[in-house]
Amino acid sequence: MKTRKLFLIIIISLAVSSILIAEVRYDIKGNSIISMTVEDYGIYLQDNPPLDRLYVKDGRIFLLVNPLEIQKVNEAAITYEFNALPPDRTFAPKSGINGDYHTYRETVDLLEELETQYPNLCRVESIGQTIEGREIYVIRISLQDNTTETKPSVFICGCHHAREWISVEVPLLFAQYLVQNYSTNAEIQHILQNAEINIVPIVNPDGLEYSIRTYRFWRKNRRFTEYYSWGVDINRNYTYQWGYDDVGSSPNPYSSVYRGISGSSEPETTAIINFITNNPPEGSISYHNYSQVILIPWGYTYESTPPHYSTLKSIAREMATKMEMVNGTQYSFGNGSEELGYTVNGSMEDWVYGVFKIPAFTIELPPDNYLLGGFVTDEAAIQSAFTENVPGLLYFINWCLDYDLN
Repeated sequence: MKTRKLFLIIIISLAVSSILIAEVRYDIKGNSIISMTVEDYGIYLQDNPPLDRLYVKDGRIFLLVNPLEIQKVNEAAITYEFNALPPDRTFAPKSGINGDYHTYRETVDLLEELETQYPNLCRVESIGQTIEGREIYVIRISLQDNTTETKPSVFICGCHHAREWISVEVPLLFAQYLVQNYSTNAEIQHILQNAEINIVPIVNPDGLEYSIRTYRFWRKNRRFTEYYSWGVDINRNYTYQWGYDDVGSSPNPYSSVYRGISGSSEPETTAIINFITNNPPEGSISYHNYSQVILIPWGYTYESTPPHYSTLKSIAREMATKMEMVNGTQYSFGNGSEELGYTVNGSMEDWVYGVFKIPAFTIELPPDNYLLGGFVTDEAAIQSAFTENVPGLLYFINWCLDYDLN
């Protein structure tokens, strides 16, 4: 009898596990893009966790959903439309597995090459390890002189979200730009003689590698949870207003915006928090894509703006003006929740401003094709995205050296 009961328990356990694993498979395959009105999405959220929101256009919100989520939308009796989502193979770069984009290893090699070639200007350090054991690297760029005084710093990072490949490239190219042009550019000389620029091109190395090698639309890190699901959204895992509500992040491990079991539960988030806490900057910028917008705190609520909102908006406006002068690309700017059309809690932007009361922005880089999901940016757009961001970054750094919010 005991043997039979044990056998039944094993069979039931396997059945439950197979169901859960099936959900995981749906979480990474069989996705579709659907759209519905913003109003209908608000109705859906009353009884359901957030979906993977791509962008808002002409009063409609576009969402990346798996079959289980489609089922939930149908059960909620929400009217929606299917939109184009080509097979993964159409996302392939023109050459190699990721073409002109950089893998984790390629990025680290380039950072170490800069350190070797310009030892008086930069050094590369690990600030922590990921779940899968990859080092998270910062490149610290400043003229190495004999002064013992701590220089003011600015923090720049990219790739919280794995599928946002171009968010790696702009910080990486800016690191190269600073050290390679130091000898001939008076503005860069002034900056690096008087400040330190700390750049983390890849906050989420595990997710990036998974996006490159396995599933292009992967977003989160590679945390394996007890619910047989993978991934925490690192940009919902910072401690300021973590879990403020279940709209700006989700307690559901299967959600694309799953916030984790607690604030700073993820090693990637902890690495950034510890580094910034130990090296308090004068300002920070986190790169993402896509929306073509400069986001200002708060992201977690529609209900209020921060005390320094007018100054933050003035900085963002000037950055956007300088960026537009390069290629004619117009970046909008404003409160994160208003510009995106949805709230975000537990973000780096809100954490940096909320804790340190310094300018903190998220820059969402432009898409080149909304209908392909926006995250799949053509390699030809890398250089233009970088060059138009250079004057904005230089303005921001100089502002942080000359002024403060108080």
